[in-house]
Amino acid sequence: MKRINPLVLGIITASLTGLSLISAQATITDPNWVLDRVVIAERGGTTVEVIGLNSSGDIDWSNSSATANPYGVGFSAAAINNGRLYVADTEPYHRVIEYDLTTGAMGATLISNQNLINQPGGLSFGPDGSLYVANQSAIFRVSRFDADGTALEYPFTQTDLADTVTGAVIGPDGDLYVTRALNPPAIVKYQGPTGTDPGAQVTPYSDAFFPATGLQNYSTHPAFWQGSLYVNGSDGIYKLSADLSAATKWTSGDGAHQGSGIYSRQFEFGLDGFVYQAFSNGNVLRYDNESGAFSSVFSDGHENLAGLALQSHVIPEPATALLIGAGVLMLSAMRRRMR
Repeated sequence: MKRINPLVLGIITASLTGLSLISAQATITDPNWVLDRVVIAERGGTTVEVIGLNSSGDIDWSNSSATANPYGVGFSAAAINNGRLYVADTEPYHRVIEYDLTTGAMGATLISNQNLINQPGGLSFGPDGSLYVANQSAIFRVSRFDADGTALEYPFTQTDLADTVTGAVIGPDGDLYVTRALNPPAIVKYQGPTGTDPGAQVTPYSDAFFPATGLQNYSTHPAFWQGSLYVNGSDGIYKLSADLSAATKWTSGDGAHQGSGIYSRQFEFGLDGFVYQAFSNGNVLRYDNESGAFSSVFSDGHENLAGLALQSHVIPEPATALLIGAGVLMLSAMRRRMR
C-alpha cells in the first residue's frame, strides 16, 4: 500500500473541515443570511390578524379568522422554530396556535389548558427544542412544553413572581432569564432551564437582581445578542451591562414613528445588519444591530402590533462546497492509486 503524501493529506483534512471552520465565523452581518419573511401579530384593533410580510415589508399573507377578539385583546407573541410558526393568543382563549408559514393558514391549537398557561405572553425555545411560555396572569410563572405542546414541566419556574411575567429566554450559560413587567419591573434568573429530568425542581437563585430603571410595562421578550442581554422597555430596547447590574437605552427612535403613547413590542435580531421591532402604532421599525441607531420603517399601516418573528435561511458558502468537493475527488483518486 502506498503512503499518502503528508501535504496531500493536509489538503484533504482542510477540505473536509472547511465547513466547520467557516460556519464558526459568526458576524453581525452575514451575506449568506437571507430574510424570507417577517411575521407580525396584532394585539387588538378592528381586526386581529397574523400577517406574513415579505423581505420588502409588503404583505405576503394575512389571517384574520384566528380569534373573535371580544375583549379587544389578541396576540402577544410569535416565534419560529424548525420551520414551525407559533403564536400566543392571550385573551380570552389562553392558547398557543400553530400557523402555516407559507400560506398563513391557521393550524392546530397546541396548548389550550388554562391550568397550564394563562394569558400567554412571550414564547421562546431552548436548545433542545422545548417551548417556554411566559404567563402574564394568574399563574405568573413560566411553563415548559415540547414542540407539539405536551406539558413537560408545570410550572417550570417554582417561584410565583406575583405580577405580569412577560418573557423568558435561555442564556448562553444555560440558565433561564425571565422578565417581569410590573411591581417592580425586574429580571429573575433561574438555574438549570435545560435540565434533562422533566421532574427536576428549578429554584431561583437571584430575585430582581436587575435595577428597574427604564423597564416599564411591556418589558417583554428578552434576547441575547453577541453575548449581551437585551430587554424591551415601553419606549425601546435596553442593553444590560456585562455584569447585569445596569441597563442603558440602546435603540434611538425616530420621532415620527416612535414617541409618547407608542409602546415598543417584540423584537428580533437578524444577520442582515438589522434588528426588527414591532410597535403598538402598527409600525415595524429597523435599527442597526450593532449600534441600535434607527435605520428605516420596514412596514407600516398595521394595527396595535405585539408579536414579531423572523423566518430566514442561510445560503451555503461557495468555498465550503468547493473544499468538500475537492476533498472527495482527492480521496477517490488516492483510493484508485492505492489499489
